[in-house]
Amino acid sequence: MDKGEKFEKLKTDYKIVKNSYIARLISKVLSFFLTIILIMLIILGALMFYYNSQAKSYEKKGLVYSPPFGLYTIVSGSMMPKINVYDVIVAVNIKDPETVKVGDIITYISNWDLNYGLNVTHRVVDINKNEQGEYTYITKGDNNKEVDGAPVPQSNVIGKVILRIPQLGRLQFLLATKMGWFIIVFIPAVLVIIYDLIKLLKLAFIKNKVYNVDDVKIAEFKDEPQPENLVEPTNENIPVISSVNEAEASLPEIDDVKNENEDRNRKPIRRPINRRK
Repeated sequence: MDKGEKFEKLKTDYKIVKNSYIARLISKVLSFFLTIILIMLIILGALMFYYNSQAKSYEKKGLVYSPPFGLYTIVSGSMMPKINVYDVIVAVNIKDPETVKVGDIITYISNWDLNYGLNVTHRVVDINKNEQGEYTYITKGDNNKEVDGAPVPQSNVIGKVILRIPQLGRLQFLLATKMGWFIIVFIPAVLVIIYDLIKLLKLAFIKNKVYNVDDVKIAEFKDEPQPENLVEPTNENIPVISSVNEAEASLPEIDDVKNENEDRNRKPIRRPINRRK
């Protein structure tokens, strides 16, 4: 093989290794994102099951269920740059109205004519308390020039914002469409399944190749000439010792062994004599 052929072979091997590495990398990335999506869907399903079960339980008792926390997607820029559009905020219930302070961000049901009945997330800029001990909150969007047109009564407050998840709402809106489900869930799942099938086929091919090599080696071993002088052990040619006494009797005496060694040591050593001519 000349240098050109060696170079071409190395180039081909490099391409194979590179393509295999890229395929494994793409598979790992797809598996990672698919796993995240599945985990999110499982968590969302568990939360929805818990919410529905609690709501039905409270409804049987004639009460209105208020979840301990809620997730809300921001669809306007009134709280920019603190909270951006498509950010998801987590708001927890407020059991004690005195825990709400000026500067806190709350989510509430608006009673202003401009956005009446909608969920709004704005910052508290002032707090009032009447003679009956009921609180009302004056709110304002960070990106708005003026405060909201109507104060927020304590009964309309849903919760206080404790966490912001950037841009998670984009995924929510995408998953709400059929195309989003097809792109984010279906296609990665199919690709992962195809990749796993390819790995299984490769593994089966390798196993089949190994079995074929073993069969060839066994056949070659059978074809080799076997030695003729080998005697298979049987009960007839193996000495049987029935007791410990017979085993001891078959061993040489220690004194006899010592006497033989002493006789050997007493024999003179004869050395050759060099005769001179």
